[in-house]
Amino acid sequence: METTRERKHQFNVGRWLPADYELIRNHIKGIKSYVASNPTSLTPNIVALNAYVTGNPTINTWSNDMFTEVPAKYKNSIYGTELQSWSEFIPLLNGIMTMTQTFNESGCVGFPINSLLDWAMGTNSGHKFFLDNGVNEHFNKVLNDWGAYLKSTPSKSAVLNSNALVTGYPGHFSDNQYYWLSDKAMISMANALNDGTNYDGKPTEARTAFIAAFQCPNINDPHYGFTSWDDFFTRKFKPGVRPIATGEHVISNACESGPYRVAYNVKKLEKFWVKGQPYSLKNIFNETNGNTPLTDKYEGGTIYQAFLSAESFHRWHSPVDGTVKTVYDTVSQTPFNSTYYSEMLPLDPLNEDDAGPNESQAYISNVATRAIIEITAHNPAIGDMCVIPIGMAECATCEVTVSVSDLVTKGKEIGMFHFGGSTHLLVFQKNVSLLFDYHGQHPSLNTSNIPVNSKIATVVKKTIPYPTESGTSSLCIGNTSTINKNASAILSVVPSTSSAYPINVGNSKGEYLWGVDASGNINTTKGTPQISNPGASCNLHINFPDTGSNGYVIGDNPNNDICAALKIVVPSSTSANWPLVIADETGKTIWAIDCDGKKNTSTPVPSKVKTILNMPYPSTEGGSNGFTIGDVAKTTGCYGGISIILPEGSTSRDVYAIAIVDAMGKLLWGVNGSGIEVTS
Repeated sequence: METTRERKHQFNVGRWLPADYELIRNHIKGIKSYVASNPTSLTPNIVALNAYVTGNPTINTWSNDMFTEVPAKYKNSIYGTELQSWSEFIPLLNGIMTMTQTFNESGCVGFPINSLLDWAMGTNSGHKFFLDNGVNEHFNKVLNDWGAYLKSTPSKSAVLNSNALVTGYPGHFSDNQYYWLSDKAMISMANALNDGTNYDGKPTEARTAFIAAFQCPNINDPHYGFTSWDDFFTRKFKPGVRPIATGEHVISNACESGPYRVAYNVKKLEKFWVKGQPYSLKNIFNETNGNTPLTDKYEGGTIYQAFLSAESFHRWHSPVDGTVKTVYDTVSQTPFNSTYYSEMLPLDPLNEDDAGPNESQAYISNVATRAIIEITAHNPAIGDMCVIPIGMAECATCEVTVSVSDLVTKGKEIGMFHFGGSTHLLVFQKNVSLLFDYHGQHPSLNTSNIPVNSKIATVVKKTIPYPTESGTSSLCIGNTSTINKNASAILSVVPSTSSAYPINVGNSKGEYLWGVDASGNINTTKGTPQISNPGASCNLHINFPDTGSNGYVIGDNPNNDICAALKIVVPSSTSANWPLVIADETGKTIWAIDCDGKKNTSTPVPSKVKTILNMPYPSTEGGSNGFTIGDVAKTTGCYGGISIILPEGSTSRDVYAIAIVDAMGKLLWGVNGSGIEVTS
């Protein structure tokens, strides 16, 4: 069995804490050593926090039990807890109020208080303790005190251009401490730029990249002109370093961040504390029964979530051109209703989060400190949308720098995290269809930063024209440089015969029903039911249509006599562009439906290539899709270029999965609601 020792130097999400508890214990020992060498009286707000906890019998019991209970994530650890009680924690918390974090390569760079509480957060008593509003309100005041210190002149002592080891602050016993402008820190921060260069072992190049990217007030000053730790941490990019994605239908990245998850058909209220952490709009917007205007507006919509890196950029920028409509933060609400150290606990021990709060990203979006900035985009196809920066642990100060009625342009700064921040959400309304660009990645905890201001999504129409020019495709999944004269309403270009299926139909149980494999063969072997996976993703999503309507239409729809999730209307039987084509990387047609509704594999003479809409070909990872119509979470057993998930209760007489019709609306070929091919 793997022990925590074997996992040393693996990081939690965003590199805020290491995944190895041995390193966290060493960090706690360093804090103990620092506090022992620098004794100070408790601050007034820590005195108040301690009085609140010890004065409430139930909360006082939780405060001590959380240090002695064993969290599920460390049940196999060869190490025990480093702290034994609340009374041992309090003076260490007090010592952090005059500490500035230095750089080290173990991962304890962002969360000194979180490191003290990492064990306690994962226990049953800790879960209850850190959901108490009074506890969080007092922690808010304590963290504000520390934030004030990090904005003071003494805090810049850790921001120094020196490769000497830091000796004034003990830090770890097993890992060296460095200044934030040292060569080692420069390499880490330059790598976080994700500019295509690996700066490991290249300190000079890394420093050059850092200075070229960020505004440093005075590089001849030993602190590079930064006046405090916070001044350094909230540093700005130089103008032009992060170009702003153009186009009114293009959504730009609001934060320098790695894509974590996209959720569709988001519900008003979910039990977000169970496995899968579905998003709950009522909790995200901090609204109460009888007063849920934002919850009502965004019900059934789409949420994009991405997380930030500890060594990266921490300001937020508007993803659209528009007008600020709503601004508030949960910390300022009454009663206080934000958490700092709440970690999701598994109801089933098999569902434990070994890296908590690493995999609690969706959970904390419902409970952690956060700001809500609603913007009415000038583009009516986008309409109202929200940017929601979310703090985690001590990295929880969300400063909004815009006000209601302010005009914002895409790429304009709208706020920042002070000393960190964990994640952010973009929330869109139900009828906004988005083609996401994950920059060659699959949303997960292991993604790299996508530059702020770069394109992350394009607003698309649910109806696009049928191609009329030879070599043109309406929708292309895969390599757009592949040339095929039969380029069609839909062209899937499979990278190899081992690729994910280009076309799939599945059901609400996650079962595979029908599809075309990467060799052009029809597969109708019914699959095994799969567990729903909320982490499944796609580039483009459309809700499965109700009876009497269509999901995604290519061409001029003559009527709704035949309704389908995917409907392709062929202008004429002599059209040079076929409705469905699957080609290999050489451009050879390996399977197609022609304009008479017949299967065809003829390979035309190559011609020019042009696409109206293009997306990457998905990986062979279950739940990775190019285009999904229906419930994305059910695509683990049915995934690929196009995945159509039939809802529960679909029948052959209901809505077709795929329908190809002629200009009069007559069926030429299709796959019905039972996953069976049908023809005219």
